[in-house]
Amino acid sequence: MLGFSFITVPANGTNTSFRIDQSPLFAINDFLNMWLWLVATNDSSVIFSNGTLTASGGVYNGQLLASGTVTTATGRQFLYDRLGVREATPAEVSRAMAGNSIGVTNKFAPRNQVGSIPTAINEISFDTGSGLNPTNTSKGVWVVPLP
Repeated sequence: MLGFSFITVPANGTNTSFRIDQSPLFAINDFLNMWLWLVATNDSSVIFSNGTLTASGGVYNGQLLASGTVTTATGRQFLYDRLGVREATPAEVSRAMAGNSIGVTNKFAPRNQVGSIPTAINEISFDTGSGLNPTNTSKGVWVVPLP
């Protein structure tokens, strides 16, 4: 359904290491593609009707997941649960952006891209060129794997 490229942010001082997806998930591209996949494969956990997706069964039963190209907050959580991830905190994104350089965000040209992402990376291969910042998730969000 969706491939992640998790990287490890190294320990720094009292901060332990953790894993985070290299690039953010984008609402239209990534979430919409996940919904299309679930509908196309006749997944029984969703009902598609008149341009809306509703959960069928389980803890999300009857809840609106998406309408048109807009994924609801409940829909994002539904997908995160299915994928075994959670949204990264602003502090986690900030640490990943800093990489090994506290207070500096390095932007090197990536060797490989998927489509046009990432446009820049830091020394730990974290996407620093997407134009996002840790507290503005209106365009995309980073995720970390659940333990």
